[in-house]
Amino acid sequence: DDGDKVTINIDAGGGPTPTPTPTPPPGGGDCDAVVEADFVEFNDDCSVGTMFGDVTEDYTLTSSVQWRIDGAVIVGSGNSTIVESDADVQAVRDAGVTLTIEPGTDIRAFDDGSLVVTRGSMIMADATGEARRPTAEEVIVFTSDKPKGQRDRGDWGGLIINGMAQTNA
Repeated sequence: DDGDKVTINIDAGGGPTPTPTPTPPPGGGDCDAVVEADFVEFNDDCSVGTMFGDVTEDYTLTSSVQWRIDGAVIVGSGNSTIVESDADVQAVRDAGVTLTIEPGTDIRAFDDGSLVVTRGSMIMADATGEARRPTAEEVIVFTSDKPKGQRDRGDWGGLIINGMAQTNA
């Protein structure tokens, strides 16, 4: 016979056949380890987190997740007017939030993606925590979502950090 080969397993225990646990895909995430927030959505296995909108609280981008930036992601509410007094500057800083990026984190932006850190907020992205060059595993990467070899200047909006200095614009 040229028919299909079929294997039949008989459980002599008489109970229901247990449902096999699916094997997670390579590089799959850990949904118990991710932190939910209004400005982040995760795929089904939590291996990819997409950031969008306003980051309104301190948050950490972990290296176990590949991060995506969709549209303008605004860190903090900042202050769009020039502040004159030291007290006003301190009030803006006190209202700021911190986006921490772990060593080895991969951040990819869609073509309309940009990360804007507003006045008073901070981005903490120290690949080593030491006075040395990071290893390949520690490097924090910001790039476009396009495949290697197809990336080019202008693929995404970039990283914009707003400070307290006055500009001529």
